[in-house]
Amino acid sequence: MSRPRKPQTSADVELEIRRLLEAKQRLVADEDQRRGALLREYLAGTGADALRTALAPVVGARDAYLFGISTARGGRSAERSDAPRGGRPAPTTAAASA
Repeated sequence: MSRPRKPQTSADVELEIRRLLEAKQRLVADEDQRRGALLREYLAGTGADALRTALAPVVGARDAYLFGISTARGGRSAERSDAPRGGRPAPTTAAASA
């Protein structure tokens, strides 16, 4: 014979909901990290140029620098010659821009 269950209170239910939501957030964050790592690997690989060409129409101008995609707006380019192979531009200093 099983033990009688303790009735759940609303506080118990809220605690369980909060626990499940936090677990979901951790899983989503882990998945985002995994996808980001894959994307960085692909952008550093042999097919990086083809991938950038495919991504260019769907990546906004604001995020283009993350992928090393050049933008034609206002003559400015997100792709720079001193950018690392991974697509992320190198940080600039005041001395370098002078």
